[in-house]
Amino acid sequence: MALFCAVAPAQPPGAGHPGAEHHAELHSVEGPVGVVHFANSGARRAQPAFLRGLALLHDFEYAAARGEFQKAESLDPSFAMAIWGEALTYNHPLWHEQDTAAARVAMAKLGATPDARVARGPTAREREYLSSLEKLYGPGDKTERDAAYSAALRELSHRYPNDLDARALYALSLLGLSPKRDVRTYMRAAAEAEAVFKVDKRHPGALHYLIHAYDDPVHASLGLRAARLYAEVAPGASHAQHMTSHIFFALGLWDDAIKANEASVRVAVAQGEHAYHSQLWLEYAYLQKDERAAAAALVQSLTHDVERGPTKENRLRAAFARATWLVETKGAATVDAFQPVDSTGVTYIGYFAVHDFARGLIAAGRGDVVGARAALAQLSDRIDSAHVVSVGENRNWFDALTEDDLAQARVLATALDGAITFASGQREAGIARVREAIAATAQMEFEYGPPWSAKPLDELLGELLLADGHPAEAAAAYERVLVTYPNRRLSVEGLAAARAGHEVPTTRQDLIGAWRLVDIDVEGPAGREADPFYGNGSRGLLIYDASGWFSVQIEAAGRPALQVPPARPVAGQSESTARLKAAVLDSYYAYYGTWSFDAATSTVTHHAKGALYPAEDAATYPQHVEVVGKRMSFTRTQNVAGHSTVQTKRWERVSAD
Repeated sequence: MALFCAVAPAQPPGAGHPGAEHHAELHSVEGPVGVVHFANSGARRAQPAFLRGLALLHDFEYAAARGEFQKAESLDPSFAMAIWGEALTYNHPLWHEQDTAAARVAMAKLGATPDARVARGPTAREREYLSSLEKLYGPGDKTERDAAYSAALRELSHRYPNDLDARALYALSLLGLSPKRDVRTYMRAAAEAEAVFKVDKRHPGALHYLIHAYDDPVHASLGLRAARLYAEVAPGASHAQHMTSHIFFALGLWDDAIKANEASVRVAVAQGEHAYHSQLWLEYAYLQKDERAAAAALVQSLTHDVERGPTKENRLRAAFARATWLVETKGAATVDAFQPVDSTGVTYIGYFAVHDFARGLIAAGRGDVVGARAALAQLSDRIDSAHVVSVGENRNWFDALTEDDLAQARVLATALDGAITFASGQREAGIARVREAIAATAQMEFEYGPPWSAKPLDELLGELLLADGHPAEAAAAYERVLVTYPNRRLSVEGLAAARAGHEVPTTRQDLIGAWRLVDIDVEGPAGREADPFYGNGSRGLLIYDASGWFSVQIEAAGRPALQVPPARPVAGQSESTARLKAAVLDSYYAYYGTWSFDAATSTVTHHAKGALYPAEDAATYPQHVEVVGKRMSFTRTQNVAGHSTVQTKRWERVSAD
């Protein structure tokens, strides 16, 4: 038995099709998708295809993986583990999909009975892998089969501790045990994936499953290592590029999220696919930065796809894209987002229900009670005519509907009814209905990413409370949203408005941590313009620690390149080098020291101990400071040439202390 290791080679693209889950399946994937090491008894000529198939399996590029495993089978008809891999491509644990019939057809190539199929494994270890298939696709309830399969992988991974793929697949099986996110189980899965990561930091399965395990705002910072690496490890896999954004969303890192999903869409389009799921996340990330033109192009692209060739999936995606646009832009007319999408023949009602909800909210907010009630009526009809279809044995997510899905739709109807009641003048009753909807979600669990309801219900509550003159309660509602959806633009803005109406003071504790510079400008007689010292496009980092020390560094855009000297000072430098060094000095600013905070005036004062410019070594800089959510702003009034100017530095939290 040989140990094979391969960097999966590029393959030609295949024909596209609508896809099976949240992410379009590719029949073929080009480019690197990760490196795996898997000892097996297959012929040498079949190894490249088999190893590429296994990497693609870890990347959730299931159809492409299936093609590679089948290629390995054709090159070595006795290759039992290639058939094992093919059968696994029909099980999508985190999407709760399983094409059991197709998997059993693949397994039949091994033999007519479980014993005969397992016996095809040339080694004891391979026979254990084949035996695990019998538990996954055998008779009985899917939940029980999933548990038995996970237990089999646990035993296999413990018996063969050097088999990283066994341990990675065990981690995945744990993640798939429940349709709801169970933190205890997810942390068990994380522990298994961490063990693989410790040995092989570029294992595609370890990176992928760590991201899934840490995919929530509490644990997301633990997943940043994997997120930064995974896109680099599997640049040919659209899903891998998107997957990194799960961590970025959970941390509110919109620039990173945009980059990840742009890459995902770019890779998919190059291979003849749509990447609809990535497009929806990209639209949301664009709108958190208020980049409306880019978001509008995505909504219009989905509309074009529906018009050109409607499918169940693209109609659902178009409905959610329109709902997101309506909520985030408050009904901007750039795209025709109010137009309902045809839902004929689609079992899953979730995205259509969210679009009804969004249309009704915008209408109610504009005082169009009649239009809002029409949207509520359509939502209610949708709920009344829906029927539950089991997820477990369904090939496609849009052909299933769970009781939880229906419960979510009913919550949306309750919240929309509250907004309509409020708009009709019965403000107290309307707020009570929205609170009722929020209470109904207490036991529900949702995937992280763009809000499942397009409009977080606590954000809706905050808006109504603020409009009704309750800024303190509104601030609390917005703060709850920002726990689940960090750095969400509308809630950040809402919280600022609520605090302005209630004056929630900034505290010393609010400042502690690391802050990334967003921008600097000056407001003076000529209006708002770039700061003359820093210019446009500056970047920087400010750190306050709890003991009272700080450090700040700010770098101007477009700094000239200058090599690091072997020693300092540098003797005999040329005039051009001296000018270059002066330019480098002029485009950088740094100092450190201690800081104090006056809560009465919300003033933070920097007491410099050392600075890039020695004359500032003992300088003192007081600045008015305000912290709202993950944003901090400094304002400092100065008199320049007889005129008063206000300098504003805006920062975004990178981490807490």
